[in-house]
Amino acid sequence: MLRFIALFSVLYLSVGCAQPEATEATLEVENLRLVRERDGSQFVSGVVRNSSGRMRSAQLVITLFGTENERVGEIHVPVERIGAGDIQGFEWSLDIDVEGVRLRRIMSF
Repeated sequence: MLRFIALFSVLYLSVGCAQPEATEATLEVENLRLVRERDGSQFVSGVVRNSSGRMRSAQLVITLFGTENERVGEIHVPVERIGAGDIQGFEWSLDIDVEGVRLRRIMSF
């Protein structure tokens, strides 16, 4: 039993050390904002900064909030081909009326 525990511990530590690079740390979203046009249409905009040494693409998961700060939805915004050390802006039109947005997660590939 003791051998099993020792083997499991070594395997667990090995797997933990072999995990892929934490790509979320190399991509950052800046200036995320909700914009409302005069005609009432809305969109989300911002900038993605790639501080890694290689080109990245991302999918931003953004939570949408209503008038009483309740969660009313979620959008997935693709931002493709962000060069190493570059920034790239994005805009995403909304089809529902919201009062706020918040970045939930950055998935990169």
